[in-house]
Amino acid sequence: MDASNKASNFWLSCNAAGENCHCDWRLTYVSCEESYAIDIIFKINVVWSAIVSLLAAAILIHRIFCQGQRLYDMKRGYLRPQPVETLLVLAVIYNILRMVHSIVILGDNPNSVIFRSFIFELGWQFGFAALAAYLWGIAITVFDSEAVMDNGWQLSQRHISRVGLAFVLSPVITNNVCSILSGFYAQQGNAYKADIFARLLYAFWAFYCILLVFCVSYSGMRLMHLLGTHLSMLGSGRRYEQVKTGRMKVRAIMTVSGLCLACFTMLCGIYSICRTTVQNHKSFNILWAVLWNFAGPSASILIEVALFIDPRMFGGPSFSVSGSSNERKKEMPGFASSITTDQHKSGIPLSWINTQDEYKRSSAQSSNIYANSTVSDSTLLIHQAP
Repeated sequence: MDASNKASNFWLSCNAAGENCHCDWRLTYVSCEESYAIDIIFKINVVWSAIVSLLAAAILIHRIFCQGQRLYDMKRGYLRPQPVETLLVLAVIYNILRMVHSIVILGDNPNSVIFRSFIFELGWQFGFAALAAYLWGIAITVFDSEAVMDNGWQLSQRHISRVGLAFVLSPVITNNVCSILSGFYAQQGNAYKADIFARLLYAFWAFYCILLVFCVSYSGMRLMHLLGTHLSMLGSGRRYEQVKTGRMKVRAIMTVSGLCLACFTMLCGIYSICRTTVQNHKSFNILWAVLWNFAGPSASILIEVALFIDPRMFGGPSFSVSGSSNERKKEMPGFASSITTDQHKSGIPLSWINTQDEYKRSSAQSSNIYANSTVSDSTLLIHQAP
C-alpha cells in the first residue's frame, strides 16, 4: 500500500516529519520500522501453514477413505459432528486461509483494505469453529451420559446442538460485519470509525474465546472424570492400557485447545484496548505478529501430533464416535459376539456392563441406561486414531 494514501493514518502511523512509521501488519508491512521482521514472519507462516494443512488433509483422507469415518451424523434427529473429522476439515481451511492472507500481504496485492481486513479475520473464524465443533461432539458424549444423569440434570442433544451452532455461527455474523466496516472506513479515510470497529471486532473475539475456554474446560473435566471412572473399573490388563492411552489423547487435545483459546483471548483483549500503543511500539508490534501468526499453526500441529497417539500401538482397536461402517462389522476379542448396528447403541463388553450393574447396585436400571445412552460412545471417542 502507498503510505501517501489518504487512509494511511489508520494502517500506517508516522511522526510529524513522516518518519519512524509503524504499520498495522494485518493490512500492510510496507514502509515501516517492522517491515523486515514482518516479511520473515509471513514467509515462515506460508511454509508452516502449508505443511500443517497437508498433514491434516492426509490424516483426514486416511480416516474417511481408509477407516470409513464420517464428518457428522444425525443420530436421534440432531446434527452430531464427529469431533476429530470436523476438527481436521476446519483446521485445513483455517491454515489455507492464513497462508492466503500472508501471500496477499507479501505480494501487496490486491490493494483493497476491505478485502485484506476480511481475509485476515475469515481464517480465524474457521480456526475458532474447529475448536467449537470438537467441543460440540465432546459435549454430546458427556452430557448425554449416565454419569451426568446421576447428578440430577441433563442437557438434551437439541440444546447442545443449538449451543454448538451458536458458537460456530455467531463470530461469522458479528466479526465479519466489524472487519468489513473497519476496512471500509479505513479505505474511505475515516480512521476514527475504522479504529472503533477494529476494537469492537477484537472485543467480540475476546468474548467468544472466554466463553469457549469455559466450556472446553468444564466439558474436558467432565469427560476426564467419566473416563477416569471407567478406567478404575477396568483394573488392569490390555483393555486398561487401551482406555488409558485414549484418555491421554483426549486430554492432550483439550489442553492444547484450551491454551490456544486462552492465548487468543489475551491477545484480542489487549489489542482491543491498546491497539494504538501496540502498533506504535516496534517490539510490541513484532511480538504481536509472532504470537498471532504462529499460535494457530502451533496448536494445529500439536493436535495432529496428539492424534498420532494410536491405541493400536498397545494392541487396541480403532473406533469413531458412533462407530465407522468398517469397524462395526468386525468382531473384537472380549466383546459380545457381534457389535450392534442400532444407531442408539454401541458395542461394549458384556463384562463391562456387568461391572457397571454391580457398581450401580441396580442391575435392571443400569442395563437399561447403558444400552440406550452414549456412555459407550465415550469409549469409542477415545479410540479415534488416524
